[in-house]
Amino acid sequence: MKKCVYLSIIILVISLPFIGLAKEVYPPYTLSLGARGGYMMPMGENADVLNGGPSFSVFMNYNPKLINNLLLQPEVSYTRFNLKTNTSAVSSYWGFGVNLTYNIPIMNFLEINTLAGVGYYYNRVVDTSINEVLGTASNPYFKFGGGLDFNITYNFNLNAGVAYQNYYASDSPTTALAITLAGNYRFGKSPEEKGYDRSIEIDDVTIYPLFSALYKYYETTPAGKIMITNISKNDVKKIKASVMVKDYMDYPTAGKTVDVLKAGESIEIDLHVLFSNRVLSVTEDTPLSANVSVNYIVAERDFTKDETITFKLYNRNAMTWDDDKKLASFITPKDTPIKIFARSVVQQYQTDRVNILNQNMQSALEIFNALGVYGLTYVPDPKTPYVKFAEDESAVDYIQYPRETLRFRAGDCDDMTALYCSLLENVGVSTATVTIPGHIFMMLDTGVSKYDYREITDDRGLIIEKDDRVWIPVEVTLSGKSFLSAWQEGAKQYNQALSNNDEVGLHLSAEAWQLYNPVTLEEWDWEPEVPSKTDIAVLYNSDMTGLVGDELDRKVRKIREQIKKDLKNPDLYNKLGITYARYGKYHQAVQNLEKAVEFKNKNFAAYNNLGNVYYLTGEYERALSYYKKALNYSDSPIILINIAKTLYKLGEYEEAKIHYLSAVKKDKRFEKKYAYIGAGTGGETLRASDRMLFDYQIEWYYLE
Repeated sequence: MKKCVYLSIIILVISLPFIGLAKEVYPPYTLSLGARGGYMMPMGENADVLNGGPSFSVFMNYNPKLINNLLLQPEVSYTRFNLKTNTSAVSSYWGFGVNLTYNIPIMNFLEINTLAGVGYYYNRVVDTSINEVLGTASNPYFKFGGGLDFNITYNFNLNAGVAYQNYYASDSPTTALAITLAGNYRFGKSPEEKGYDRSIEIDDVTIYPLFSALYKYYETTPAGKIMITNISKNDVKKIKASVMVKDYMDYPTAGKTVDVLKAGESIEIDLHVLFSNRVLSVTEDTPLSANVSVNYIVAERDFTKDETITFKLYNRNAMTWDDDKKLASFITPKDTPIKIFARSVVQQYQTDRVNILNQNMQSALEIFNALGVYGLTYVPDPKTPYVKFAEDESAVDYIQYPRETLRFRAGDCDDMTALYCSLLENVGVSTATVTIPGHIFMMLDTGVSKYDYREITDDRGLIIEKDDRVWIPVEVTLSGKSFLSAWQEGAKQYNQALSNNDEVGLHLSAEAWQLYNPVTLEEWDWEPEVPSKTDIAVLYNSDMTGLVGDELDRKVRKIREQIKKDLKNPDLYNKLGITYARYGKYHQAVQNLEKAVEFKNKNFAAYNNLGNVYYLTGEYERALSYYKKALNYSDSPIILINIAKTLYKLGEYEEAKIHYLSAVKKDKRFEKKYAYIGAGTGGETLRASDRMLFDYQIEWYYLE
C-alpha cells in the first residue's frame, strides 16, 4: 500500500514543472476534478475465476498547456471482484496512477475522448465470512480506452466510455473491460467569460538576434515574424501583432494591421520593436524574453492571444558587416565629446582661413592634424580585425563609438573612420565611408561641382566624383602624419581597388542614416583635452605649405616646361594665369593672362579670367569691363554668370538676375549654385560666412 502512495506522490511531483511551460493552448482551464464509476468485466481466463464487479475512481485533470486538448490526469481507483469458487471471497484493487487524455472536438458540446495510463496497484483478497486475508500483491498496471465527452455546461461535463485494464502479475495478470460513466467539474470562468477564442492558431513566432546599436533601425525594419492561421469557419478581422520587451521598451510596438483573414488562410506578419536607448546599457550579449500579443476581432468581439519567446540581444558595440552602411549608427556627430573636440579645433582657425583653399578641406585638415597631435593611434584589434569580419558577413564585430575611440586614443580602421566622419559631420562637412576588400576608410565632400574639380586639384586621380561633386578620400589610420599623405594614400587605395575590379562601396553618411540612425548615447562627464593651435602648428604648417607653396611651384614648373616647347601658345598662358590666381598670386596671374590676350586678341577665356582676378581683388567695375569684352566674343554661360555675380556685388540686382537666368538657361548646374542672384535680393539676406564664400566662388575658363 505504501508503494502505491509513494508512486502517486512521485507522479504528481513530476507533473508540477509543466506549470512553468504554460502557454495559451486549448482548453483554457488549468484544473478540474471528477469522479468515475462503472462496471468491470473480467476477460480471458479471469472470466472463469472472477465475477464482474464495480469500479470507482476520483481524478484530477491538469492542463500542462503543451499541446491542444492534451490533459494530465492523476487518478486514485478502487475495483472489486468476487471469486466464483467462493462467493464470500472479495478481491479488491487499489490503484494509484496517472493517465494522459486527448480529446478530439466534434461539436461544441461533443468530443471524442481517448485515454492511456499507467500506475501501481495494491491487491488484497479477503474472505468476508471469516474476515480473513487470504493474500496480497502489488504490481504495475496499465490501461487504455476511449469514449464520448458531453459538455453540459462549460464547468460540467459527462463522459461515457470503455477501457481495457491490465493488472500485471508474474504468474497470471488480471485483465478486464470497464464500462464507465464519469462526471467532471472545471474550475474558473468559461472561455467566453474570459474573452478566450479558438479562431486563430499561432503556428510560429520568431524574433531575430537583435543588435543594441541598431535599436532605431528596428522601428521601421522587421525584428521578427509571426505566422497565424484562421482555424475557424468565420472571418477574423483587424489582426494586429505587438511586441513588448520588459525593461528595454516603454510600451508595446504594433506592426501592420491585417484587415481580414478568411477561414483556413494563413498569414505571416512582421514584428517590430521600438526600443528605448536603455538597450545601450547592454555590455554583454544577453538572452531576453519578449511578449508577443495578437489582437483581433471575431463576430464584433475583441480577443487577444499571447506568446512568450526568447531572443538574443547583442551588446552595444556589436555589429555584422552584411551591410556596410550599418556603420552609420556609430557615426555620432551630435555626441557631446565629439562636438567639443570638433568645434574647439575649427574655431581656433576661424581668423586664419586661407580664402583660396576650399573651406571644407581646411576643416578636414585642421581636425586631422589635431587628431594626430592628440595621439590617436591605429591599433588593429587582434580579436576582431576588420579584414576578417569583412570577409564573413555573419561574424559579429566589435565597434567602438567615436567617444570611446577619442577617450582610448586608439582604434581599428572602422573605429577611426567612424570618429573622423563624426567630427567632420559636426562642423557641417558631409562624409561617406569607402569600403574595399579587407579595409574601410572615408571621403569628405568638398562641396565643389565635378566640373570645377580644379578648385581642389588638377590631378583627377586624387578625387572621387560622387553625386556630381568632388570628394576627397582620406586614409584615417595615418593619423599623426600629414593630411596630404592621408589624402594621397586614400586615393591610391581607391584607384587600386578600381583597377583590380574589386567591389568598392561608397556610402554617404546622410543616406545611410535614413536606414541606420546614429545612436543617442547617455551623457558623459568626460571631455577630451583638445590640442591647442600651437601644438598643431608643425603638422598644420607642413600641410599648408604643401597645399599652397609646394603645389603651386609644382604646377607652375610643369606649365612652364610646356611653354618652353610652344612659346606663343595662348592657352598655356591662360592656364598659368589661372594657376597663379587660384593661389593668390594676382600680379603674376595678370601678367600671364595679358600675354594670352597678346597672342590671341579675341581670347574670351583670358578676358573672362582677367575679370576674375579683378573680382577677387575687389575691383568690380574693372572686372565687369573685362567680362563684357569676353562677352563680345562668346555668350558662354561661364561669362554670363560671372557678369551676374559682379552686377550683384555692385547692387544691380535686377540686371544681375537677367544675366543669371540667361546663364542658367544654357547651363543648369549654375541654377542652385548661384540661386541667391536669382532671388534678386541684397546681400544683407546672406550670412557673413556665406558672403565670404561667394566672394571667392567664381568661374574660371579653361581651354583644354
